[in-house]
Amino acid sequence: MKNVMILLLTIIIAACASSHSGYHGTMQVPKTVDSSKMKELAELREKYIASGRYQEAIEVSSKMIELMPDSALFYLARGEAYERSDNYASAIADYEKALSMDRGDLAKKPPVNFNIGTTYLNWGKNAEAINYFDKAIKLDRRYVQALVHRGVAYHNIGKSDLAKADFDTALSLDANNALAYRYRANIYGLANDYRKVVADLSKCLELDPKRYSQEPATFGNRGVAYHELGKLKEALEDFDRALSLNPRYVFALVNRGRAYSDLKKYDLAFKDFDMAIGYEPNNADALFWRGALYYSTDKLAPALEDFMKVVKLNHRHVVAHLLITGVYSRQNNIDEACRWLRKTVAAAKETGFKNWDYLKTGKEFEEVRKASCYNEVMSSK
Repeated sequence: MKNVMILLLTIIIAACASSHSGYHGTMQVPKTVDSSKMKELAELREKYIASGRYQEAIEVSSKMIELMPDSALFYLARGEAYERSDNYASAIADYEKALSMDRGDLAKKPPVNFNIGTTYLNWGKNAEAINYFDKAIKLDRRYVQALVHRGVAYHNIGKSDLAKADFDTALSLDANNALAYRYRANIYGLANDYRKVVADLSKCLELDPKRYSQEPATFGNRGVAYHELGKLKEALEDFDRALSLNPRYVFALVNRGRAYSDLKKYDLAFKDFDMAIGYEPNNADALFWRGALYYSTDKLAPALEDFMKVVKLNHRHVVAHLLITGVYSRQNNIDEACRWLRKTVAAAKETGFKNWDYLKTGKEFEEVRKASCYNEVMSSK
């Protein structure tokens, strides 16, 4: 948006200095308006935008609208200031006002549609964002940023195939688009293609180190991919880097704890899980993985406590249900083991879970497998 708004400032100043604007047709400047004053206000607004003083930028934009209420450009200018201050509803209202005032030229400008799309995207309204990105791309099939941002919106609503298609198209047009690599890595992660996750995240760091080397999530996500590939040294390096940027980054703490668990560095693993839960007591992932470590180190009472919290937070968490069954089976509490086996099967039906090998072969389930309830419950799955 930055380059587009620099263009907008130039146009505003030009509009104030002459009686015509090449941006949206013939915009007559009323004789009562002091063009030097308007230029001064436009430059002041840009100064406020550049320094992050968005409320002042809004106020200056409002003064410009008061002086020239028939100018669609100034509504665009105020809309940008509203967007920068995260007041997306007011930003959209101004953008839509500008479009309604114009004779149609603004709606034909790809950057205008792109800006409205990004506002909706930042607002969390992905369907509306896609609608405006579609318009921008229809007007300019090679509009790389519109393709990338539409891909992000598709990703947000779970349309991974469409998202990847947009990222691939964008990268075919601009092989150095770091944002496209950053988000395409998420798509590869959903497909468990961890080598490509590492490749794309490494590429985005190479292309835009100033931005992405300061983003904890980039290192956190690459660390998970390294872990899944069995590269624990690289995984730990990335989790350490993520946590150096944000020591309270729970995602990295949980996953570093998992890596320490695999390395049998249990004290360090528990320390990370405890810290993560201290920051977010209801984080189901942190509770589950700490419970799993308690379970694997034969600390059944705290394991059960953590798993119970997990299923309270997420009644569809099949593995937590299964491990609760395992705790009771190991304790030879058959009534409770059977009760939780039924709950496990019910959760599995809700989620489509079908991998029962662990239950059928795991030593910790030996007692419940001997119980009369086992065949009955398992035949119902």
